Amino acid sequence: MQKFIDVGGNIQPLAMRPKEAWEMLKIGKTKGWELVARGDLEAFKIDGATRITTASIHALVQRQLMQAAA
Repeated sequence: MQKFIDVGGNIQPLAMRPKEAWEMLKIGKTKGWELVARGDLEAFKIDGATRITTASIHALVQRQLMQAAA
């Protein structure tokens, strides 16, 4: 289950705007939308506003770290 509070007791967002996600990952929007299209990042809409789940961002980074270690 998704944790909503980090180790420091801070509340973490469950989702963010695509621009925020791209900034967090230090990637451009073309690469960001490519990751969404491939299914590497989860996106959904609320009243027409797209959001990217923070869980999928963390999962992407974890997969990349595991691949780099292999």
